Amino acid sequence: PNTVYHWFSTTKIVTAIATMQLVEQGLIDLDDPVSDYLSFFDPTYQSESSEPVTVAHLLNHSSGLPDNMPAVVGWVHLHDEPALDQTEFLRDKLPSYDDLRFEPGSKGVYTNVGYYVLGGLIEQVTGQSYEEYVVEHVLDPLAMTNTRFQYTEAMVAHDGVGAHPLADFLTAFLPLMSAPWPSEFFREYDRGNVWFNRFHFDGNPPSGLIGPAPEMARVGAAILNGGELDGARILSEETVDTMLNERHVEVGSSAQWSDYARRHGDDFVQGIGWRVVQDHGRRHHSHGGGGPAFAALMRLYIDEELSIVLLANGTNLEDQEIADAIATIGW
Repeated sequence: PNTVYHWFSTTKIVTAIATMQLVEQGLIDLDDPVSDYLSFFDPTYQSESSEPVTVAHLLNHSSGLPDNMPAVVGWVHLHDEPALDQTEFLRDKLPSYDDLRFEPGSKGVYTNVGYYVLGGLIEQVTGQSYEEYVVEHVLDPLAMTNTRFQYTEAMVAHDGVGAHPLADFLTAFLPLMSAPWPSEFFREYDRGNVWFNRFHFDGNPPSGLIGPAPEMARVGAAILNGGELDGARILSEETVDTMLNERHVEVGSSAQWSDYARRHGDDFVQGIGWRVVQDHGRRHHSHGGGGPAFAALMRLYIDEELSIVLLANGTNLEDQEIADAIATIGW
């Protein structure tokens, strides 16, 4: 249980928590235009009468910002390379993703870029790095000492080695990307997999956390308990309710959404951070994470006080199917 894995996009839940803490403190407002906080956030709207992109739009993926797939596959660096300045990285990359695809607030279409922007907003408002703020105000209060954005010495002793199947189109594609995925990223080829050396994606706010399953479970437990765990309160009950029950938007058409709906066969909407799913009469909140070498999932059944987390050192985890099976035990 102490093995540490990349959380990838499940990190977005922690970024959403950090953002909502700043809302509680009155430092930002969900309905404020993002440009009020970040002067370099200047997207191209579809018309002069378009509503501005707000903080809430970033949180529930309704901003209209495009996603950075597949380019994000090449935004990587090895563990022993210097960590990035997240705001400067955002300032450099954002001009390539500032042409809005739809009117803000009209629907939800998943995008990593919006959570990069939230990281920049957190840094601007707090005067801290995104990583420092999250460690001080989310991870440490929840006693998540082995969950960080960089491998610590203690984490290295328990790190899961990422794996990706050789018989997969992505594996065939990676060696062709000689610049972002040089041979130094690959540890060995064995047992039908390519095994990775320690690496990081260039983007902590959407996908940077690394840690063990019991510590990810503490995030879920705090949310289930109204924002408090073991005497440490990270959010008010009212804020947790806002994250779980308000500001939902209908999802737009995309391959990712369609696949998710096909597998579940039920309706879901995008909330603040969480996907809110009506799954054969049972309501749950979910967020997954995936990419080369690792996979993750956090799912909450609020009404049943049930939290499920899954982490694996392999790309193609059947996470939804496993969570479905776990959720049926004793129900």
